[in-house]
Amino acid sequence: MFLRSKSINILVRYGCFGLALLWYMGSAGAVTQGTESETKKANCKNYEIVSLGQQQRNLKLKCGYFGAMWHSNAGSHYKWCYASPLESSKNVLADEQIKLRKEMLASCAKKESVKTICKRYARAVVTAIKQNRKRRCGDVQRHTAWSASYSTQLKFCAGISGKKVSTWNWVAQQLFYHR
Repeated sequence: MFLRSKSINILVRYGCFGLALLWYMGSAGAVTQGTESETKKANCKNYEIVSLGQQQRNLKLKCGYFGAMWHSNAGSHYKWCYASPLESSKNVLADEQIKLRKEMLASCAKKESVKTICKRYARAVVTAIKQNRKRRCGDVQRHTAWSASYSTQLKFCAGISGKKVSTWNWVAQQLFYHR
């Protein structure tokens, strides 16, 4: 009711200019929403292309990574990205996943040790837990996997597996599928 009387007041006071102003105010939200949608589509198309390239590198290097992050289904990558929220016109989750896959591929190419992988994991998890608390995403489980202690995370990761591939797949699941 308030909006309606305000609209009438603008029309009476400003005539055609008021009509144009009301039209602009009404369309501004649609323009912003359309721009956000286009931004998301472009971001997700890029995510899809990068993800497929990273999977090709995974296969070429014979790293053995598998699961929801590692496949050649372009549509699935795009849909996952599109379902993720935008923050300041960026898809933070998609960017994090690209970064993690890049690190995993670099690790595979360098033949890094589980210790090195777990150091990277511990840093990433502690950062994610701090972000979770900062954003007040809910009370995290009182479990070793959700400890904000770097040394606890390092020990936890090292105890998971002595094999690089299974450790990295476990790390990926912790970072992206149990948020």
